Amino acid sequence: MASAPSNEQSSGALSARMAGMLSGFAVSQALYAVAKLDLAAKLLAGPRTPAELAEEAGVSEDPLRRVLHTLSGVGVVTHQEGGRFAVTDLGATLARETPGPLHGTALMWMETHYEAFGELLGTLRTGRTGFALHHGQEFVPYLREHPEHLPALTSAMAELNGGRAGPCCPTTGCRRARSSLTSAGPTVRCSQPSWPTTPGGAASSWTCPRSSPPPPPG
Repeated sequence: MASAPSNEQSSGALSARMAGMLSGFAVSQALYAVAKLDLAAKLLAGPRTPAELAEEAGVSEDPLRRVLHTLSGVGVVTHQEGGRFAVTDLGATLARETPGPLHGTALMWMETHYEAFGELLGTLRTGRTGFALHHGQEFVPYLREHPEHLPALTSAMAELNGGRAGPCCPTTGCRRARSSLTSAGPTVRCSQPSWPTTPGGAASSWTCPRSSPPPPPG
């Protein structure tokens, strides 16, 4: 029989804490929806009801209400009178033009890395990166074939470096960068990316665009 926890927290408190950690996938997806739909920016203009916000964003009211309730539990939005929701200072980081924004980071991680982390068991069993297991190729080749992710990548690099552009990589803020040319065009090789690697991934270097990335196709 397992022994009781040795710390001062009760088993119920520990279970509740673990349940919160296990449900992190739901919070991540809810945060991504807020960033993708620019909901934080809309709420910065003033509190909205779920119906008002759904109409502005072009989505369904009922699931949006549930998303907002989920995020109120982690301090991203707050309930206001009249059934309205307001964005908090924490939630405002998911808007583009705010102090310490993480809008591009939310898009980048959730659109390229979220599903790859679902391959963690595969990484442990095979030694291959989660990104390669999920996407069939490593991160850099994937980006060359999917340039639609480059705007979010550029934003994420600047955001995660405190909004400061490095001297060798002015558009992305990459540090310790050196010039390089590849078949994809002028690039910069960055030796210190500032986001989590996918399971099994070595965060030693990758290639990012030197100049402003093209807009998404279509």
